[in-house]
Amino acid sequence: MIDDITMMIQAQRDAAWSEVARRLAHEIKNPLTPIQLSAERIKHKLGAKLNKDDTDVLNKAVATIVNQVDAMKGLSGDSSPWKLK
Repeated sequence: MIDDITMMIQAQRDAAWSEVARRLAHEIKNPLTPIQLSAERIKHKLGAKLNKDDTDVLNKAVATIVNQVDAMKGLSGDSSPWKLK
């Protein structure tokens, strides 16, 4: 009987932490897509107006932003190794 209560309490704690993790992941992911889209839009708008050197710098900067956004999405996604079951 005590083991059943202990297991039930642990299951409730696990569920609560899972909800915290889910909400935190959402809060992290929420601004990432607009950041990525803004960087890509700047590249699209300015790319043709810049000289080659500046275009190269812009392309590298946008690629860095996109890669970092993807990495952050991966950390907060369903495939995260920290996801609670």
